[in-house]
Amino acid sequence: ALLQPLLDGAADIVVGARVPVNSHAIKPLNSLANRLIGGFICRRWGVCLTDVFSGYRALTREAVHALALRAGAFEIETEMTDKALRQGLTIVEVATGYDCRPPDSFSKLSFWRDGVAILLYLVKSLFL
Repeated sequence: ALLQPLLDGAADIVVGARVPVNSHAIKPLNSLANRLIGGFICRRWGVCLTDVFSGYRALTREAVHALALRAGAFEIETEMTDKALRQGLTIVEVATGYDCRPPDSFSKLSFWRDGVAILLYLVKSLFL
């Protein structure tokens, strides 16, 4: 399903928008941040995405070559979305189920550290 919009020529980038299969799959603060940043991108570019932070993505070869990505951590999804929309690339979301992490795994995401990096990227992008 993730590849189909690329194969149909309907998108340059496809994002697997995570749809929680239970109420504990996504932490409330992460969900709030996704809605806030998604709302900012929607107002700025007119493209409303439900899961800006999903790393589950597929890109055309042309999109890969068109994006000069610099971010090295969790702000990469925000940078990719911003730069793609600046260049007029089409982003499509495909719903994908998302469940809780297995009990023996952990996230490397730090809400505050990575959240600040994402906000700094967005502030800098306003002046580019």
